[in-house]
Amino acid sequence: GLCTAHECIVSALSPSRNTSTLSDADRRPEPTPEEAEAYFAKFRQWLEAMPFMHIPMEMTAAALRREKPFLWTCIMNLTSMSVPQQRILREKIRREVADRLVFEGDRSMDMLQGLVAFLTWATMNAGPGMKPFLILYATLAQSIVFDMGLTRSPAEEQQSTMYFKIWSARPPPPPRVRTMEERRVVLGLWLAISISTSFIGKMETLAWTAHMDDCLAVLERENECSSDAVLVTMVKIQLVGEEVQKLMRRKINESNQNPTYIFKPGLVSRLNEIRSQLPDRLANNRNILLLLHCTESLVHSIGLFTEQGIPESVRINSMYSCTKHAKTFYDIFFAIPASEVAGLPFAAYVEMSHIQANLYRLTTAEDKAWDKDILKSTADLLSLLDKTIELFYRVDEVYPIRTDDHDGTLFTKGAKIL
Repeated sequence: GLCTAHECIVSALSPSRNTSTLSDADRRPEPTPEEAEAYFAKFRQWLEAMPFMHIPMEMTAAALRREKPFLWTCIMNLTSMSVPQQRILREKIRREVADRLVFEGDRSMDMLQGLVAFLTWATMNAGPGMKPFLILYATLAQSIVFDMGLTRSPAEEQQSTMYFKIWSARPPPPPRVRTMEERRVVLGLWLAISISTSFIGKMETLAWTAHMDDCLAVLERENECSSDAVLVTMVKIQLVGEEVQKLMRRKINESNQNPTYIFKPGLVSRLNEIRSQLPDRLANNRNILLLLHCTESLVHSIGLFTEQGIPESVRINSMYSCTKHAKTFYDIFFAIPASEVAGLPFAAYVEMSHIQANLYRLTTAEDKAWDKDILKSTADLLSLLDKTIELFYRVDEVYPIRTDDHDGTLFTKGAKIL
C-alpha cells in the first residue's frame, strides 16, 4: 500500500552511480587524506541537522583519526562517494564493533559517538542484501551508555559502585563531573533510538531519566555551542512524539482507560510552548520544523482511525489539522535544495513515512462528514509521491555517488519503487 512507500525507500537505500565510471580509486579500502578532509567537512554540515556532538573548528580529519579512529571510520563510511568503499568500511565497522565492543569490552566515547553517527544516518547503510544493524547497534550503544553511567547522575553512579566496593579498604573516589560531550551524546542516542522505534516497532526506546532532564536543562542554560539549541529543541519535540507513540500503542479495549483523544490538547499545548520558545535564529530551521509538523500531525491523528467515539466536530477538526501539518511538512521538504537532501538524517525519512501513512488513512477514511476534496486540494498523496520521485532523480544528478550496482543509486532505487 501507499502507506508503506517509505519502507520501500529505506529498503532501497544504497547509493550508487553508473558502473562504467568506477575506477581503481573507487575500490580503495579508505579515502585518501585529501578525500577524508573533504568528507569530514561534509559531515560537519550534516551534523547541523542532528548535533549529538560538537566538532571544534580547528579539528581536522587526520587529528580525529588519531583521537577517535572508530568515529572517523563511521564518518568516512557515511560520506564516501564510492559504494564499494562504503561497503568495505561498513564491514570494517562491523568487525571493530565485534572486536572492540564485545571481545575487548571497549566502552569509550569513540565507540559511542561512532555508533550514534551510524544510527543517525542509518539510511546510508540500509538496503536489499545488507545485514540489518539498526536494533543491534542501538542496543550496543545503549550498553555503552549504561556502562559509562550516562543516564544517571555521577552521584547516583557513585552510590551504586560503592555497594561493590563496600569491603574495600580504599576510600571511594569523588563523583565524576559530567561533561557536555557526555550530555550531548546521551541525548543524541535517545533521539535516534526514539525516532527509529516509532518506525520499526520492534524495540523499546532508551528509558528517559531524571538525569537526562538535567542534561537537557544544562545544555539549554549553558548554550556552550550554537548547535546545542537545535539538539535541545528536537529532544523536547520528540518527548511529545514519544507520548504519542505510547498512546497509539495503547489497546482500544483496555477498560479503566480514558479515550486517547482527550490527551490531544495537552500535547498540542506542549508543542505550542516549544514553538513559542524557539529563538529567532531557529524559527526557520528545517530539521526542527520537519519534526515539529510531523509530530503535530501525529498528535492530531491520535484515536482518529480507531473505534473510539470521538465527537464529530472534534474528529473533523483533527482530520483537517492532520492534513494542514502534512502539507506544511512537504512544503518544507520540497524547499530543501536537492544537493542537501543527500545528507538528511534517517529521522527525515521516518517523519515522511508517518506523514504518508496519515495521508493514506485520511484518503481511505470512510467518514461522511470528511470532505476529501479539501484533502485532495491541500495534500494529495499521489501528487506528493510524484514530486518526491522527481526530487530523488534530481538528487541523483547533483550527488553523484559511484557504484558497481546496476540498479542505480540510493535515490534512483527509491524513485523506481515509489
